[in-house]
Amino acid sequence: MAAEAPRRLAWLTVAALGLVMMLGNIVSATGSGLGCPDWPLCHGRFIPPGGAEIWIEFRHRLAVPLFSALLVATAVVTLRRAEGRALRRVAIALLALLAAQIVLGGITVKLGLSAPISTLHLVTALAILAGLLIIAERNSTGVETPEPKLARL
Repeated sequence: MAAEAPRRLAWLTVAALGLVMMLGNIVSATGSGLGCPDWPLCHGRFIPPGGAEIWIEFRHRLAVPLFSALLVATAVVTLRRAEGRALRRVAIALLALLAAQIVLGGITVKLGLSAPISTLHLVTALAILAGLLIIAERNSTGVETPEPKLARL
């Protein structure tokens, strides 16, 4: 049972990221990206006033701390349990990507939804997803891919 915990945690974290990304897509699709025009607060408050655009954006922000806690837990478990360096490197990279992603979210709001920053915010989320899938798959199979070797020319 304890051996299954890292696998379940990793897949739960993948699902949480899917939720965060879905909510982010809803924010984008509805044009609600500046429903909360400031960051990290929303209209200068922890709990924002009413309004559809505000709450569409705020739901995305509410999901982020849950996902972040799951990602940190997944990375810590991976760092403690992984036998090879490759998965440890992925875990460390995920923590760095999470920090970058949080900063990019704030910059996205501060710069008024700059297209290049918003795109980088999405690309970073996809990189996090890729890293989580690597960890989740390795935890599911119990097999860690060996370090890649350079091909000789």
